[in-house]
Amino acid sequence: MGLALWPLLLLPLLRVPLTLSTSSNLLSEPSAANLSPGSRCGPGEYEYQSGRRCCQRCPAGQYVEEPCSSPHTRSECEACDTGTYTGHANGLRSCLLCTTCREDQEMVSDCTPTQDRRCQCKTGEFYCDSEDCLESCYRCTSCPGATLQTCNATRDTECAPAARPEPGPPAGSLAVSSLCGCSL
Repeated sequence: MGLALWPLLLLPLLRVPLTLSTSSNLLSEPSAANLSPGSRCGPGEYEYQSGRRCCQRCPAGQYVEEPCSSPHTRSECEACDTGTYTGHANGLRSCLLCTTCREDQEMVSDCTPTQDRRCQCKTGEFYCDSEDCLESCYRCTSCPGATLQTCNATRDTECAPAARPEPGPPAGSLAVSSLCGCSL
């Protein structure tokens, strides 16, 4: 065995990850710029078996059916079933369940293998005027008079100011003109 190969035999003992360069077929260490944050794996990879192996992630809309059998290779990926999704490349062992819209919500877009279902407050019945409407929607205000702006999913009803009646005699009193039948 040549002396040039001797350092390569020590690398597994030092737990240094190796990658195979396709242009020169030489083993090399992944550069720090290509590593995922907090990981010894490269971009597009996930840690398997507590960091002992780096596997390539499955694309959005799929999950890991079987992790890779050798480092830096592709896992066996399976498409998400109906009612589940993955929105990004991942190392998940199952797809995520699609959101179910609540009774006070309506669906904006349905769940696909690569995107979760999107819901909003039911237009004309409920609204939520904040960025975080995950917890509840509020019932739309009903105006006693005219409406300036109708309620929608993100804004409550805007009511017109109530018309004020002309001031008249106090309730329960008679006007002088009605007693005498004369005009004043």
